[in-house]
Amino acid sequence: MLVVVLLCGCKRAQEHEPALPEASPRDQSERERRAIDASVAGYVDALMARDPAAALLWVTSATFDYYDQLRVLALTGSRDQLEQRNVMEIVMILELRIRFTRAELEHTDGRALFEGAIAAGMYAEPLALDDVRITDEGRRAEVWAEGEQVLWLAREQGRWCIDLPAMVVGL
Repeated sequence: MLVVVLLCGCKRAQEHEPALPEASPRDQSERERRAIDASVAGYVDALMARDPAAALLWVTSATFDYYDQLRVLALTGSRDQLEQRNVMEIVMILELRIRFTRAELEHTDGRALFEGAIAAGMYAEPLALDDVRITDEGRRAEVWAEGEQVLWLAREQGRWCIDLPAMVVGL
């Protein structure tokens, strides 16, 4: 199920909320939780709709560079280089080698790989989030479901985005 989420930065500007009076820590926490829930739901909806344009709005800007790094490793990575990666990265690199010809990989980039994966369709379903843990002074969030960490998010340009590179490395 996580591969679904992985094969898929935040480019869309968030609509500005009207200025509110100073919020209590509890109010702020609830607001963050709602924003994270909305980001997760937006990403899952985009996956379910096979909508690359919508999906790219919900991922970090580092996603496309990361996918490009995987593309380069699929083209030129040695056994030693692959063995330095985690299992999920190795699977993703080998899948690129199987699905694409060398010429196709040479003439594409990370963003196109991401968009192609979304358009091809993958399993996705709404998540019932058990817990959200905001870390790194409010810049990162971990989402837990059924007792397992299932998503990593990062705050970019004032909104929460799915951090696919962190998710792959964290698996």
